[in-house]
Amino acid sequence: STKQPIMAVLVHVSDVQAGLDWYQLAFSITTRSYLPESNFEFLDVGGIQLEIVPSDEKVAAGACGSVVYWAVPDLEMALLHVQSIGAKLFRVGFIQVSIIIIPIFQHAFSSFCVVAKI
Repeated sequence: STKQPIMAVLVHVSDVQAGLDWYQLAFSITTRSYLPESNFEFLDVGGIQLEIVPSDEKVAAGACGSVVYWAVPDLEMALLHVQSIGAKLFRVGFIQVSIIIIPIFQHAFSSFCVVAKI
């Protein structure tokens, strides 16, 4: 079997537990996992680790840095859901290859996108 080339994505936040809780609530496909040997908790998204880590003086929290794109089965429902838990629409763009619409959201924790494939 071929391994996925991306192992993990880091999201820097000011409150790790609140960030883990919010992303798990926003995207129900995540599973919370714990590595006891390093006392580290992360979200598993289909074999990719979404690592919610503390911000510091080198990497700030909030809507900056990398943007995670989330594929969702129902764009309208996903938009309503993330807005209902505090995400704010920041920008909307279009890519005509395989994705129809890319709304970019900002939340206290980060920027992220939800996308629907054509």
